[in-house]
Amino acid sequence: MLQSTCTIFSPLMTSAAANGPALFRTFAASAAAASINHKIGFIGLGKMGSRMVQHLLDAGSTVVAYDHNRLALSRAQELAKSQHPKGTLEARDCPADISSDPEVPVVITMLSNAADAKECYLGNKGLFKVAGGPLTSLFIDR
Repeated sequence: MLQSTCTIFSPLMTSAAANGPALFRTFAASAAAASINHKIGFIGLGKMGSRMVQHLLDAGSTVVAYDHNRLALSRAQELAKSQHPKGTLEARDCPADISSDPEVPVVITMLSNAADAKECYLGNKGLFKVAGGPLTSLFIDR
């Protein structure tokens, strides 16, 4: 049984997906303007995901990130240190490490296919495989 209420947003459920990049820049800017003190979880640091993380870092956010490709995660950490001094990127070992963090109310997943998304959410160390249920309350999937 889940201890928290979870909301999942996916563009498959809405026509807003066409405006995704512009909406995301607005989200990142709004997070900075509102001085949000919590961390933002992010999974998937490929072509699109890495750019979205850069916007969050530019806005001064703390991003808690995971990618199954350790090179992509390492590259994102180096970029965060060298090019985005306002923000912070914290690496995690698996998706469950992100959704179990009480300081991460939002997790964004930017994965390339349905199999990766299923593994990320439902796999052995997935977002929903946290004892007692995930502490994160909002999951956004592209």
